[in-house]
Amino acid sequence: MSEIYRFADLELDGSQFQVRRGREVLPVQPQVFDVLLYLLKHHDRVVSKDELLDQVWSGRFISETTLSSRIKAVRKLIGDTGKDQRLLKTLRNRGYRFVGDVEVALGDARQLASSIRPTQVDAQGASIAILPFECPGCDPGQSWLGEGIAADIIALLARHRWLTVIARGSSFVFKVGDATPQQIGASLGIGFLLTGRVRRHGGRIRIDAELADCKSGRHLWGQAFDKAETDLFTVQEEIAEQIAASIEPELGNIVRQRVISKEDSDLDAWDCCQRGFWHLYRFTADDLRSARQWFDRAIQIDDKLPRAHGGLAYVAVQLAFYGPPSKRSGELQTALASSQRAVDIDPWNAFSRFVRGRALSLVLNFPEAQAQLESAIELNPSFAQAHFALGFCLTNWDRPAEAMAYFDKAVLLSPHDPHIWTFHHMRAMAHFRLGQTTEAERYVRTAVRQPNATYWPFATLCALLGDTGRREEAQAIADRLTRMKPGYTLDFARQDFFFTCPGPFVDRYLRGLERAGVPAASG
Repeated sequence: MSEIYRFADLELDGSQFQVRRGREVLPVQPQVFDVLLYLLKHHDRVVSKDELLDQVWSGRFISETTLSSRIKAVRKLIGDTGKDQRLLKTLRNRGYRFVGDVEVALGDARQLASSIRPTQVDAQGASIAILPFECPGCDPGQSWLGEGIAADIIALLARHRWLTVIARGSSFVFKVGDATPQQIGASLGIGFLLTGRVRRHGGRIRIDAELADCKSGRHLWGQAFDKAETDLFTVQEEIAEQIAASIEPELGNIVRQRVISKEDSDLDAWDCCQRGFWHLYRFTADDLRSARQWFDRAIQIDDKLPRAHGGLAYVAVQLAFYGPPSKRSGELQTALASSQRAVDIDPWNAFSRFVRGRALSLVLNFPEAQAQLESAIELNPSFAQAHFALGFCLTNWDRPAEAMAYFDKAVLLSPHDPHIWTFHHMRAMAHFRLGQTTEAERYVRTAVRQPNATYWPFATLCALLGDTGRREEAQAIADRLTRMKPGYTLDFARQDFFFTCPGPFVDRYLRGLERAGVPAASG
């Protein structure tokens, strides 16, 4: 069984990969967690730097600066400092020792097959284990890379509060090929299994990841990730982020499809919530209204379900765009109220913080929106939509240069996102604001090529072509725009910029539309 370590006003739970203060779960990076766990396990003695490197980093080379930064982060997490060293002592030329009082208790780690009933696999449909990634052909001393990627994915996926992720102490008992997905699923009580392989060749690293259904053994998803082999530590983190960002929405889609097949009378609050997200992510006005009904039903069953309140808020955010302008003010008020309720219930839920930030951004409260979205990213660094939302916030706050990195990160983390057109479109808007029209055109043309793009990127392309004097091209796009959005006028376009401060950019955008022949008003 895993152990829980209690010290000061905190506790570290190895089975849940959590550091808690009471009921509050503190955000912690994977390696910071590993360093703290190892120091707590061996609090009765001095732990040398070499021992830490061997146990936490599997003996691979890291700089003195990296180790020092992890120790500093540990001290910050536990409320200590390098000056005070109340809990964690640095002993010159010897290493580190945790000197605070430590109480050790047994945790609730999952047991293996002997204690799992077969029916529990079905009960844990939203649960997953990640095995150490294989490294065929690698030097035996470099197996740490496959284990490190898997450990980082575990840590990142565990930040999604709707998903149960088996701790590596249990999942790393198995290796790829030891047993079938069905056998591993029965042993760990899980619904899904993620495995992978690491290959290194010609200065590049390729990782193949695969997701299997533990009930049927069927292959559900697979994707390859390719990186230049530079700093392996950085490559490991980047690849883990990409895989975690790809697998979470894929798991969500699979679970939602399974819920759709259930009879309405059999649905509990969580099932209703999943049906709500199934409709929400189709991003049509009718589906958004259906999603609202399902989230309302989930809340009627369980008013303490933060994801249902967050879903209700996100529906309102989207209806502010997709719904009639006459109802926009009411939708924004709903988004603010529901997102605040979600945060109140679970302040450490990244999705709740993300939706709260989106709502605040749309009512032009940019400073507080930025704070909420930065919290969402801190809680879940692989949350692509949170990176996009922060870029959106900064762009409309007239800080487009700062937004670029967040759009890049969103696309890197979720290149097949159902809302990918918005990632490219807002990147184009940021370049447009900066007067970088060539770059703006490149990104907006990428946006309009996406199959589910709305009229918005066509409007931006029209404005951009008009602004740069390419009137004939602009008029052709304007014709297509008005077919997509009948009644589109300059008055409508100005109202459509409800999420940004009035100013020179909006005026410039409207002048571009006017040069393209978009009428001033309907009539």
